[in-house]
Amino acid sequence: MKGKLLPDLRFVGSLTLAGLISGGLTANLSMDYLDGCLFGVMLAFSLAISGITDRLWKLPGIVVLTTVAFFISWMLMFETAYQFPGGHYSFGGYSRVSPYSLFIAGMAGGFVVFGGTLPLVNPRIRFRSLVLRVIGGSVLGGALAVIGWALGPSLGPWVVPPQPWEVNVWTTAFEDTRLHHCALHVVWQAGMAFALGVNLRSYRLSPGPRN
Repeated sequence: MKGKLLPDLRFVGSLTLAGLISGGLTANLSMDYLDGCLFGVMLAFSLAISGITDRLWKLPGIVVLTTVAFFISWMLMFETAYQFPGGHYSFGGYSRVSPYSLFIAGMAGGFVVFGGTLPLVNPRIRFRSLVLRVIGGSVLGGALAVIGWALGPSLGPWVVPPQPWEVNVWTTAFEDTRLHHCALHVVWQAGMAFALGVNLRSYRLSPGPRN
C-alpha cells in the first residue's frame, strides 16, 4: 500500500508544483495571448520526467493545447466580462468582472485542457470515462477561475510585487486589476495541474491495458 501511495503522491505533487511555478511565471512574465505556453511547458516537462508519455511528439502537443485553452478563455472573458450580471465597465475607476463570465471562461479552458491532454497521454481511455472526466475538469476549471479572481486582493501581492499605486488600496473581489489577473493564473494553473495528476496517476501505475 505504501509502495503505491508514495509514487502517487510524488506524481500528483510534481504536477501541482509545475502548475504553481508556471502560474507564478505567467503572472510575472506577461505574454498576452501566449500565456498558456508556460503552463504547457511545465506540464510537459513534469510528465516527461515521470515517464508517463511514450511519444516525445506528445509534449509539444500539450503546449499547443494549453496555449489554445488560454486564448479561448481570455477571448471569452474579454467578450463577456461586463455583459453578464455583476460585470460593470468604468472609464474612471476599476471595472468589475462578472463571476459568470469567469466561470464560463475557466470552464472552456478546463474543457480544452482535459479534453485534449487525457486522450493524448492515455489513448486507451474509454469514451465514457473520458466524457465524465472532461465534464468534471471543465466544471473545476470554471470554479477555479472564480476563486482565483476573487483571491486577487489577498493573494495577488504575494504573486507579484505591488506597484506604488496598488499599496493600501482597497479593492473588491471581482474588480479588474493586475493583482486579480495574477492570482487567477496561480490558482487556476495549480488547481488544474493537480486535477490532471489525480486523473492520470492510475494510468501511470497500470502495467496492462489502461482506462
